[in-house]
Amino acid sequence: MSYLGKYSFYIYKDYSKIKATSPIYVLIRTGNTDDLSTLFNNSIMFYNEKGKLKKANNQSIGWLIRKEKDFLNEYNKELFLDNNVFKKYLIKMNERYPLGFQY
Repeated sequence: MSYLGKYSFYIYKDYSKIKATSPIYVLIRTGNTDDLSTLFNNSIMFYNEKGKLKKANNQSIGWLIRKEKDFLNEYNKELFLDNNVFKKYLIKMNERYPLGFQY
C-alpha cells in the first residue's frame, strides 16, 4: 500500500497490455529499462467508503469527495485531472477522516 488510512490506496504500473513480441517487452526482458518508466501510466487503486476497491479517475474521486464542499470546489477548479490530483485528494480525505482503532 502506498497509503494506509480509511481510503487506503496504492499506485501500480500496468504491464498487462505488453505482448511478448513487442520491442518494449524485449527491452524489459533484456534489462534495458532506463527510459521505459515514461512509457507506462501509473494507476491508483483505492478503497471507497463501502470498502470496495476502485480505480482512481475523475468520476470515482469526484464521487468520493462529493459531500466535502471545500474539497469539491477546489477539485472542480483543477485544470488537469491526473494521478497527481487524485493522489492529493485521497491524501486529503485520509487526513480528514483518519483510520480509527478501537481497543
